[in-house]
Amino acid sequence: MPVPIKAALQELVEENYIEWNQHTPPETAVIIEGWERPDSRFKRRDGEPRDIERGVDGGNIDYWTKY
Repeated sequence: MPVPIKAALQELVEENYIEWNQHTPPETAVIIEGWERPDSRFKRRDGEPRDIERGVDGGNIDYWTKY
């Protein structure tokens, strides 16, 4: 629906993710920042591994990911 799409685009403008004039078609929007910004609510805990090191069965997956 056009109204929710335009509202979402306007929110992206306000958060400086895109440049877009609400009086132009949505196709004219220009992406300024293509990735979501880090959210402090979801920070990693200290000691939490940064990479996946073990498979579902608990085995080491180095062979499949590094060679």
